[in-house]
Amino acid sequence: MSEQTAVRTREKWVDDVKVIACILVVLGHFFQSMTKANILPENDLYKWFNTTIYYFHVPLFFICSGYLYQKYSKVNDLKSWKRNVAKKVLVLGVPYVTFSTATWILKTVFSGNVNDQIGGLGDTLLLHPTAPYWYLYALFFIFLVTPTFANIKMAMVGLIVAFAAKLLILVGGGTGVYAVSTVLANEIWFVLGMSVCVFDLQLKGKKRQGTIIGILFLGLSVAVYRADIQNSDVSFVLV
Repeated sequence: MSEQTAVRTREKWVDDVKVIACILVVLGHFFQSMTKANILPENDLYKWFNTTIYYFHVPLFFICSGYLYQKYSKVNDLKSWKRNVAKKVLVLGVPYVTFSTATWILKTVFSGNVNDQIGGLGDTLLLHPTAPYWYLYALFFIFLVTPTFANIKMAMVGLIVAFAAKLLILVGGGTGVYAVSTVLANEIWFVLGMSVCVFDLQLKGKKRQGTIIGILFLGLSVAVYRADIQNSDVSFVLV
């Protein structure tokens, strides 16, 4: 009974978003590998597709993580923070270290046959995570510094702080240490997901709105790419 109830109460929109984001990640890395190996041409269509994917596929993951964190966790004191950190060490830290180490070994052994070279193991694990495991690295540090929100007022404050952090990155601040810069750059998406939960926004059954937003986004992505907008206000979404 409890298992059936859990299935019925799953957040279907979260699952849908994660599936879409996963597909985009796979496509992005696939086409990047194909162009680096000179199997596919690096033409305008590829550049537009690759740039558009990286507009939003990683933010989608952070938004979903923030939503689920806010909905199913309560981290508002030192005891709950320690418990959450211990949990994330197992859930995020173990797979991060395992797969990063395996990737480091393979890239070191076959260094002459890989597209991207890699540094020392300690540097890779602690300072400069290798793709695509940087997401686990970033998410872990975001969990370290982000409490759950008790009310809408706290969510508003959290959004303001996260927005300020994003602006700091845009003006060139906080980029000296990767762990700091990745939190500053992605905290806004995580907090946005938390705020969706706090504000109790209904994201189910909105097919028409979703279709319209999708069409507008594609149109905007073409316009941005053709205008070659970089290091501007629009880059807020892209950094």
